[in-house]
Amino acid sequence: MSEEPPIRVLLVEDSPTDVLLAEEALASKRFRMQSTERLGDALKLLSTREYDVVLLDLGLPDSQGLGTLRTLRRDHPDIAIVVLTGRDDEELALQALKEGAQDYLVKGQKENEALGRAIRYAIERREAEEARQERAAISSVNADVGLAFTTGGALPDMLQRCADSMVRNLGGAFARIWTLNRPENVLELVASAGMYTHIDGPHARVPVGKYKIGLIAEERKPHLTNNVAVDPRISDPEWAKREGMVAFAGYPLVLEDRLVGVMGMFARRPLSDTTIEAMASVANQIALGIERKLKEEALSASEALLTELTAHVHQVLWVIDARESKVLYVSPAYEPMWGRSCQSLIDNPRSYMEGIHPLDYDMMLRANADMFRTGYIDVETRVQRPEGSVRWVWIRGYPVLEQGQIVRLVGVIEDITEKRQLASERDALLARLQLHIERLPLAYILMDAEFHIIDWNPCAERIFGFSKDEILGNGPPFEKFVPPSFQQSGEELLTRIRSGDMQAHSTNDNLTKDGRTIACDWFNTPLLDDNGNFTGLLCLAQDVTARKAMESQLQQAQKMEVVGHLAGGVAHDFNNLLAVILGCCQFLENDATLTADSHELVEEIYKAGTRAAALTKQLLAFSRRQILQPKLLNLNEVVTETVVMLDRLIGEDIELKTNLYARLWPVKVDAGQMNQVIMNLAVNARDAMREGGTLIIQTTNTELDESYAQCHPQVKAGPYVSLAITDTGCGMDEQTKARMFEPFFTTKETGKGTGLGLATVFGIVKQSGGHVTVYSEIGKGTTFRVYLPKEETATDAGREKKSPPAPPRGTETVLVVEDEKMMRNLACRTLQSQGYMVLSARDGENAIEVYKLHTGSIQLVLTDVVMPKMGGRQLYDQLRALQPDLKVLFMSGYTDDAVLRHGVLEAETNFIEKPFTYAALASAVRKVLDSPSLTEQAS
Repeated sequence: MSEEPPIRVLLVEDSPTDVLLAEEALASKRFRMQSTERLGDALKLLSTREYDVVLLDLGLPDSQGLGTLRTLRRDHPDIAIVVLTGRDDEELALQALKEGAQDYLVKGQKENEALGRAIRYAIERREAEEARQERAAISSVNADVGLAFTTGGALPDMLQRCADSMVRNLGGAFARIWTLNRPENVLELVASAGMYTHIDGPHARVPVGKYKIGLIAEERKPHLTNNVAVDPRISDPEWAKREGMVAFAGYPLVLEDRLVGVMGMFARRPLSDTTIEAMASVANQIALGIERKLKEEALSASEALLTELTAHVHQVLWVIDARESKVLYVSPAYEPMWGRSCQSLIDNPRSYMEGIHPLDYDMMLRANADMFRTGYIDVETRVQRPEGSVRWVWIRGYPVLEQGQIVRLVGVIEDITEKRQLASERDALLARLQLHIERLPLAYILMDAEFHIIDWNPCAERIFGFSKDEILGNGPPFEKFVPPSFQQSGEELLTRIRSGDMQAHSTNDNLTKDGRTIACDWFNTPLLDDNGNFTGLLCLAQDVTARKAMESQLQQAQKMEVVGHLAGGVAHDFNNLLAVILGCCQFLENDATLTADSHELVEEIYKAGTRAAALTKQLLAFSRRQILQPKLLNLNEVVTETVVMLDRLIGEDIELKTNLYARLWPVKVDAGQMNQVIMNLAVNARDAMREGGTLIIQTTNTELDESYAQCHPQVKAGPYVSLAITDTGCGMDEQTKARMFEPFFTTKETGKGTGLGLATVFGIVKQSGGHVTVYSEIGKGTTFRVYLPKEETATDAGREKKSPPAPPRGTETVLVVEDEKMMRNLACRTLQSQGYMVLSARDGENAIEVYKLHTGSIQLVLTDVVMPKMGGRQLYDQLRALQPDLKVLFMSGYTDDAVLRHGVLEAETNFIEKPFTYAALASAVRKVLDSPSLTEQAS
C-alpha cells in the first residue's frame, strides 16, 4: 500500500522563535512546511503553489487582526485556515470561526501533537464544508431530474466521482451521454450507481432548441452549438411522452473556448427557473472541476516529462525566483552530486550553502551576492557531502528578464571532479615533460608550420651558444646556426619534412655563437593534424663533434692496423731473405780464396742487407709488432748516447741544445727503439729547418690529471716522463698535422722520404704505453712531446752488457726447425761451422719424427715461431713432454703469435730476432746451452 502524501502547510509568522517551535511541532514526514513573514508573500505563494492548510498569525508586519483572515479567505476561499495567535480572546476566536477559519489556536497552549491534530481536523472540516455546499446546490434540483455528462474521450476520474455523487443524491434518475460531432462513436450512458448501457441507431443533427449556452465566449457560441449532437429520440414527442419526459435543458462544458463535454437534464414536469439556476450552478462547478483537473493533468504530464528528461542528465538544472530568493525547480542530479535531497533545497533555498566547502564558503557568499545583483554566476567550488567526500562543481547561471527586471535565474551545475583530476594529472604530466625537456641531454627545438622556432631548451643553448630569447622566431635559412654550405641541402630537407617524411634526418655541420663549427645529428619529426596536414616540426639535435673525431681516429687506427698487418707479414718474409743474404756474406768474408775486389763486393752486399734490416725494423715499429726488450732505464742516458750521433746527422747549421732534468723518473722501454724515436724526430726537425735553426731536446717529470685525460681519451691520468723535441723550422698547417702519423704520408719531394718516420715514432711510443702530442704553427716551428709512463721500481736500470766479440763454439746436438729452406740451410751451416752436431726439420711434425728417429740425445731446439701445420711453441711443448730438460731458442721475423703477449717478449723466453748475424746466432745458442733448463730452474 502506497504511503499517503505529506500535508502541505504554509506558516505565516514573523516571529523566528514561533517559526522554530512550529517546525519542531511538525517535524514529521507527515508534514511539509514552508514559512513566510508577510501576508503579501503568503498570497503570492498560494497563487503559485498548492497548500493543504495555512497557519495564520493575525499580527503581521503588513496586516493586523481579522482583516488578515478576511483578505486570505477572500483571495483563497478553498484553503483550510487555522488561526495561530498569541491572543487568548474567546470573542475573537468565535469571530474568526465565523469569518471562515477552521480552528483558533493560542500559541504555547497546545502540545505538538495537538497542533498536528488541529491541522488535520481543519482540513477535514474544510472538505466537509465543500461537500455540504455541493449537496446544497444539488438538493435544489428536483429529485426527479436526471444528469448526463460526456467528454471527447474517457471521463476524468474527478468528473466520474462528481457524476456518481450527483446521481446518488438525485435518487436514481438515469443519465444519457451526449457526444461531439462524431456520430460513429458508440455512446456511453452514465446511469445510477455507475452502471453503463448503450443506445444504438443512427444519429442526426437536430436543432438545438431550448439549449442554454453558458461559460462560452460570445464569438464562439454559434460554432459550439452547431457541433452538439443528441439522440434524435429526445425530439420525438411520443418517446418523450412514453418516457414521461416533459422538459429538457442542456449546458456545454467549455475549457479555454474548447468544448470538453455536455451536461444535460431531463424532467417529468416543466423546469422552474430555480431548478435551471441550480443546475447551472452545478454545471459551473463541474466545468471548474474539469478545468482544474485538466490543468493538474497537464502540469503532471509536464512535470513527468521534465523528470524523465532530467533523470538521465548528469548536470543539475535549477530555476530560482529572483524576487523571492526561492528555488522553483532543481533536477534530480542534485541529490547524488550534493548528497542532499532536492526537497531540502526547495524548502530552504540557502541550504545548499551547507554543502559548500569551508575553504570556499566566503567566496561563494560573494558570488551569490553578485548573482542576485547581476543575474550571472560562473564559479568553480568544492562541495563537501554529508559523508565527508569532496566534489568539485561548476555553477553557471543566467537571468530571465521581464520588462527589464530580473524575475528568475536559470542555470546548470556540473560535477567537474573527474575533469579537474584529469586536468591535474595532465598538468603534472606536462610539468614532468617540461622537466624532461629542460634536462634533456639533447637540443630540443620546436617549430611551427612556417619553421619558425617557438621553443628552445637549455641543452640547445649549451650546444649552439644562443639563448632562448635570441633564437625564438628565427626561421629559414637559420643563418645563426646553419652554415651557408648546408643551406641548399637544408631546403631540400625541409621540403621532405613538410611532406610528412618521418625519416628526414641528417648529420651536418652547425655554427655556434662563438664562431666554432660543430657536427650535429638531427632527428626530425613532422607534426601532423588528424587530416594529415603539416602543423610543425619537433627536432632533437646532438653534438657529435667529439664522436666524429673519435670515429676519425678509429678509422685512422684501423687503417694503420691494416698497414701494420701488411708490414708485419712483409717483414717476416723479408727478414728470412735478409738473414740468408747476411749469413752468406759472412761465410764469403771468411773464404780465403776470394780476391780483394770480391771482398769489396761482399762488403757492399752486407751493407745493403744491413740497411734493409733497419728499414724492416721501422716497418715493425710502425706496426707495433716489433719485438721489444724493455728495460728499466733513465731516459737521459738514451738521449745522451743519441746526441753523439746527432751532431753528424743534423749538420753544422743547426744548433743542438739539451735540457735534461737531473732527477728524472725511471721508465721501462726498449733503449734501441727510443734511440730510433729520437733519431726520427731529429731528422724530421732537420728537414723543417733548411736554412738552419735550433733543435732543443728536453726531459722532465710531469703529472697528467683527469681533465687532461678527458680531453685525450687514449691517455690515463698519472705520472709521466716527458721527452720534448723542439725545432725552429717552418711548422705545419692543420691539414698536415691531421695526417702526419699516417704511414707513407710525406710532404717531402719524391725520393726524399719514405713517410714512415713519424708513423714509426707513433708505433714505438704506443707500444711502450705512452702517447705523442704535437704543437706547431706555420713559421714558428714544431714541438713533439713524448709521454712515457713512470715506473715505480728501478732495480735494473743499467744498460745491457755487450756480447763478446768472438762467437763461442760448442759440440752439443741442435735440432734446427725452419719452414724456409734457405734460412734452414744457413742456420745449419752456421752451427756446423761452430762445431755443433746439427739435425734439421722442415716443420713441427717433421721435427717430432726426426727427434724420435734420432738415437742420441738432443740438447737444444732452434725453431721458427710461425710455421705451417704446427708452430714453434706447440712443437716445444710436445718435445718437452718427451724430454723435460730440453732447451729451446725461438727465432722469428714475424711476431704475431702465442710466444708474444701484447707485442712484448716474455722475460723467460729465449728469442733471437730475424735477420740475425753469424755471430749473433752463435752467441745466442751458446748462451741458451750454458743456462739452466726449466727443470733445473724449478728444482
